Amino acid sequence: MKRSIRYDVDYVFAGFDNIEKYGHWTYRDEITDLELKNAGENIENLVFTGQMLDEIFATEIFYQYVTQQIGAPCVTTNAIFEHLHNEDDGVYTLGSLSVSLMEPTYQLDM
Repeated sequence: MKRSIRYDVDYVFAGFDNIEKYGHWTYRDEITDLELKNAGENIENLVFTGQMLDEIFATEIFYQYVTQQIGAPCVTTNAIFEHLHNEDDGVYTLGSLSVSLMEPTYQLDM
């Protein structure tokens, strides 16, 4: 049986028009009962945090924006991740696009 961890973050995004837009993003990750059992009381060991989580959010937000602008999913998240630049704590750019992430939260769904 699998469980999921739901991550949520609010963000400010500046697209090609350089207008700031506020948004909210949810990301889910699955964990197995074995992983949960092995973590014991240290569930935090299963949770993405810090820059790793920020990079996931930024990549997914950029992916959604770029594919909507193009009108086709012809770019991969791997390609976006390779060109992602960390400008500051929680601030990422992809060319002329930028996203500023607020503090993410998580919840273990039982």
